[in-house]
Amino acid sequence: MAKNRTAHILDSLPNIVIVTDGTHLLEVNKLFLDFFDYKTMDEFTRDYDCVCDHFLQERDRSYLEKVDSNGTKWSDKVINHPDSLHKALIKDSNGVEHIFKVTGNKILIDGVDINEEVMVFEDITSFENQAMMLEDIEIPLLDISDEVFMIPIIGLIDSVRSQKLMTNILNHIKDNEKRTALVDVAGIATIDSAVAAHLIKISKATNLMGCETIISGISPEIAQTIVNLGIDIERFKTTATLKDALNYAYKVNSES
Repeated sequence: MAKNRTAHILDSLPNIVIVTDGTHLLEVNKLFLDFFDYKTMDEFTRDYDCVCDHFLQERDRSYLEKVDSNGTKWSDKVINHPDSLHKALIKDSNGVEHIFKVTGNKILIDGVDINEEVMVFEDITSFENQAMMLEDIEIPLLDISDEVFMIPIIGLIDSVRSQKLMTNILNHIKDNEKRTALVDVAGIATIDSAVAAHLIKISKATNLMGCETIISGISPEIAQTIVNLGIDIERFKTTATLKDALNYAYKVNSES
């Protein structure tokens, strides 16, 4: 009865859910079976040991591997780094590629680790496709005044996009003698430790050029994420809205 009840709970969830020891499947929900077009988990495990057998790789994109170059299993990577965004690229039974956000937790019984994990696969294909389109659009540098310019960041920001953006910003500061840079993050869907690190690097680089950085668009969700991640941004001016950032920038430049 307990097992049947657990199965019903897993089947009611909106995402693919599996229970694994990191190598073999122990339990799956109906969405998992529907995705791969199997009737039972036993049928699936006759052909494959693990969902990770279906993980695909794509050049220049970081997706989960069954075992990475350091010898770390995919499930250990997800669980040991919960603040990072982990994505898996998997084909369904029709050969259509899907991108999943993967999260997980260890199963503890009375505080004891039983070497089993619950892993959740959330389909973010539509969001990722939109983000990829945005990545191809160069982030504009908008001059607000002789001293102030703004950088509205939209979509995702990875190491490649961050480096290109930093180069453009620093050249803009040098060529136009800018004194204040407004980095607006209201258009960023999710800020994790990696995204925050990119923003801090950009802010540090602009400060070294003698240009003060103001990060605007800090929502309550983003503020909580930054605090929970333990990221130190006290050295940088932040505001909740772009209007506040503009008011501060004009005040600073009028006083100097």
